[in-house]
Amino acid sequence: MTEFYTTSLGDYLSLMASKEWISKSYLEKRVTIKEIYAIDSRLLLSAGVKALKDFEERSKNYDAVVNIVRTPSRAAFGLYSVYEIQGTGVELNKPGKK
Repeated sequence: MTEFYTTSLGDYLSLMASKEWISKSYLEKRVTIKEIYAIDSRLLLSAGVKALKDFEERSKNYDAVVNIVRTPSRAAFGLYSVYEIQGTGVELNKPGKK
Protein backbone atom coordinates (compact mmCIF):
# COMPACT_ATOMS: atom_id res chain seq x y z
CA MET A 1 0.00 0.00 0.00
CA THR A 2 1.38 3.37 -1.01
CA GLU A 3 1.92 6.03 1.64
CA PHE A 4 1.67 9.73 0.77
CA TYR A 5 3.86 12.45 2.33
CA THR A 6 4.27 16.17 1.76
CA THR A 7 7.77 16.02 3.23
CA SER A 8 11.01 16.04 1.26
CA LEU A 9 12.70 12.94 -0.11
CA GLY A 10 15.63 13.33 2.29
CA ASP A 11 13.38 13.55 5.35
CA TYR A 12 11.40 10.52 4.21
CA LEU A 13 14.57 8.45 3.71
CA SER A 14 15.81 9.46 7.16
CA LEU A 15 12.51 8.32 8.67
CA MET A 16 12.54 4.99 6.86
CA ALA A 17 16.21 4.33 7.69
CA SER A 18 15.53 4.91 11.36
CA LYS A 19 12.47 2.62 11.25
CA GLU A 20 14.53 -0.17 9.66
CA TRP A 21 17.58 0.40 11.90
CA ILE A 22 19.89 0.98 8.94
CA SER A 23 21.94 4.00 7.92
CA LYS A 24 20.45 6.57 5.61
CA SER A 25 23.42 6.31 3.22
CA TYR A 26 22.89 2.55 2.97
CA LEU A 27 19.21 3.07 2.16
CA GLU A 28 19.95 5.86 -0.37
CA LYS A 29 21.99 3.42 -2.46
CA ARG A 30 19.00 1.10 -2.76
CA VAL A 31 16.19 3.48 -3.59
CA THR A 32 14.43 3.97 -6.92
CA ILE A 33 12.66 7.28 -7.58
CA LYS A 34 10.50 8.61 -10.37
CA GLU A 35 8.40 11.72 -10.87
CA ILE A 36 4.64 11.13 -10.90
CA TYR A 37 2.08 13.64 -12.13
CA ALA A 38 -1.52 13.90 -13.19
CA ILE A 39 -3.53 16.77 -14.61
CA ASP A 40 -7.24 17.42 -15.10
CA SER A 41 -8.91 20.33 -16.85
CA ARG A 42 -12.56 21.20 -17.13
CA LEU A 43 -14.77 23.87 -18.59
CA LEU A 44 -17.39 25.19 -16.14
CA LEU A 45 -16.80 22.35 -13.65
CA SER A 46 -14.31 21.89 -10.84
CA ALA A 47 -11.27 19.98 -11.98
CA GLY A 48 -9.42 17.58 -9.75
CA VAL A 49 -11.34 14.33 -9.28
CA LYS A 50 -9.86 12.66 -12.35
CA ALA A 51 -6.38 14.00 -11.54
CA LEU A 52 -6.48 12.55 -8.01
CA LYS A 53 -7.71 9.18 -9.30
CA ASP A 54 -4.99 9.07 -11.99
CA PHE A 55 -2.33 10.09 -9.47
CA GLU A 56 -3.34 7.35 -7.05
CA GLU A 57 -3.35 4.79 -9.88
CA ARG A 58 0.17 5.81 -10.99
CA SER A 59 1.38 5.68 -7.38
CA LYS A 60 0.49 2.02 -6.83
CA ASN A 61 3.92 0.76 -7.94
CA TYR A 62 5.75 2.68 -5.20
CA ASP A 63 6.18 2.29 -1.45
CA ALA A 64 5.61 6.00 -0.93
CA VAL A 65 5.09 9.28 -2.75
CA VAL A 66 6.83 12.38 -1.33
CA ASN A 67 7.07 16.05 -2.27
CA ILE A 68 3.38 16.16 -3.14
CA VAL A 69 2.32 19.48 -4.66
CA ARG A 70 -1.23 20.30 -5.74
CA THR A 71 -1.77 23.22 -8.10
CA PRO A 72 -5.34 24.33 -8.79
CA SER A 73 -5.76 27.24 -11.21
CA ARG A 74 -8.39 29.06 -13.21
CA ALA A 75 -8.24 30.76 -16.59
CA ALA A 76 -10.49 32.47 -19.14
CA PHE A 77 -12.64 34.51 -16.74
CA GLY A 78 -12.75 31.68 -14.21
CA LEU A 79 -14.68 29.36 -16.52
CA TYR A 80 -11.83 26.98 -17.30
CA SER A 81 -10.17 25.20 -14.35
CA VAL A 82 -7.02 23.10 -14.24
CA TYR A 83 -5.84 20.88 -11.40
CA GLU A 84 -2.34 19.43 -11.38
CA ILE A 85 -0.83 17.13 -8.78
CA GLN A 86 2.77 15.94 -8.77
CA GLY A 87 5.14 14.09 -6.50
CA THR A 88 8.13 11.77 -6.34
CA GLY A 89 7.49 8.03 -6.28
CA VAL A 90 9.90 6.13 -4.02
CA GLU A 91 10.56 2.40 -4.12
CA LEU A 92 12.70 1.21 -1.26
CA ASN A 93 14.83 -1.73 -2.36
CA LYS A 94 15.56 -2.77 1.21
CA PRO A 95 17.44 -5.94 2.11
CA GLY A 96 15.09 -8.89 2.20
CA LYS A 97 12.42 -7.20 0.07
CA LYS A 98 11.18 -9.37 -2.76
